[in-house]
Amino acid sequence: MDRYELNGRPAYVLVVPDEKGRTATYDVPVPKSDTVLICVPAIGRDAMTRTARVSTTGTTNVNVSETPTFVVGLGNGLRPLAAEPEGELGTLLVYPNPTADHVDITVENGLTDAMSVAIYDTSAGRRQQSSFSKSSRAFRERVDLSALPAGLYLLEVRQGQARAVRKIIKVR
Repeated sequence: MDRYELNGRPAYVLVVPDEKGRTATYDVPVPKSDTVLICVPAIGRDAMTRTARVSTTGTTNVNVSETPTFVVGLGNGLRPLAAEPEGELGTLLVYPNPTADHVDITVENGLTDAMSVAIYDTSAGRRQQSSFSKSSRAFRERVDLSALPAGLYLLEVRQGQARAVRKIIKVR
């Protein structure tokens, strides 16, 4: 496990350095309640598989093979590269983007109000909306986009009076 810094954030590259099909589990140090983004290259895809995980114990376990796994710390007010603070909404992360079939939404803040997620089709003017409960600091939800045609969409996230909008590109 090699530790680096990426834009002032802790970052790790994890790999089993042989080609024998072995796997290993690393305990990556992550302060309690902080979030890491785990990125793994996917065969035949331009984007990595990304998973956000909140540490509840001070470490997070990451399963690794000979394919490099990248772990980037996002906690303590640090933001992922594609996220921006949204005032009361906190930190919003929407990934992967572009996407073929889904987006994962992560919101971190101190509010426990219900979350509303709407997807607007910019070419047809249609809207798809869902509501979700939020009972802790971190909210994670996967939104299925597989039934939508390829194109540009707007994703709106609301919680109470707080609101954020992101562009999503749906491919295939």
